Amino acid sequence: MKIFILLFFICSFNVNANSQMPEYGSDETRMLIKKLVTAHGGMEEWQKAGSFNFQFMTHVKGNNQVFYSQERVNLKADNAYIYWPLWDAKLSWNGRKILTENWPMKGMPPGFFTKLTASFISLPWLSQITPAKLSKQKDKQLPEDETYYSVVRLEYGQQRPEIPGTYLDIYINKNTMMMRGIGFNINHPAMVANKNQAIGPNFHIIKEYQDVNGLKIPAYYVSYGKRPGGSLTSNAVHMVFDVRFSQSFDTKMLNLSNTAKVDQQTKDWWLLK
Repeated sequence: MKIFILLFFICSFNVNANSQMPEYGSDETRMLIKKLVTAHGGMEEWQKAGSFNFQFMTHVKGNNQVFYSQERVNLKADNAYIYWPLWDAKLSWNGRKILTENWPMKGMPPGFFTKLTASFISLPWLSQITPAKLSKQKDKQLPEDETYYSVVRLEYGQQRPEIPGTYLDIYINKNTMMMRGIGFNINHPAMVANKNQAIGPNFHIIKEYQDVNGLKIPAYYVSYGKRPGGSLTSNAVHMVFDVRFSQSFDTKMLNLSNTAKVDQQTKDWWLLK
């Protein structure tokens, strides 16, 4: 059940203003990503912002509980903050430590959620501002969709907070150049029996977008994951709302109480190569 819920709750992000440029596997890959970024509003507005703020809600099918978070990401430094009001739980990442208060989900490492949702919903821009390795894959279909999409795989030289496993596949509509879906796997050591056997493939299918300052941000998407029997099925829905860009990020929110716990396991995982 731990893994089942995790596949749909995944959430968070990071951007470092001093990060390296991406590495393209081919000229075709470079052109696809250029068109993808343009279709989503370009880089100018994204680069103007100091922080990326949004609210996020997930409902797992077959589970009456709703997961609701308020997330803030510093776009100029390696900081992130998440607040779960229904639990009064907090998470902060100051670039050195992952701190949490009142984390209720035993068995699920809180740090895993630090940067994932924002990474998913900002993937076109993420591809441009981190040292990602981008490579064109063969055209593929998404679950319950007969359309063939252009696919670009994003990978890094080591584990990073931006991805839940070893890759992110960007499914691009050939007509609109919009991101229609994301493929990914999960390899956090707390959630896999063997670190070399990641859980996946899993998918997010984007159903609706919203326009924020001229940028196209996913507003509603559906998750697909494998059940224990091996079948791929839709199992959660996600909503992103109240998206705001601001010029600053209040670092005071990163200072949690003296009772806050440290998630060292996730930080160690991020450093793996």
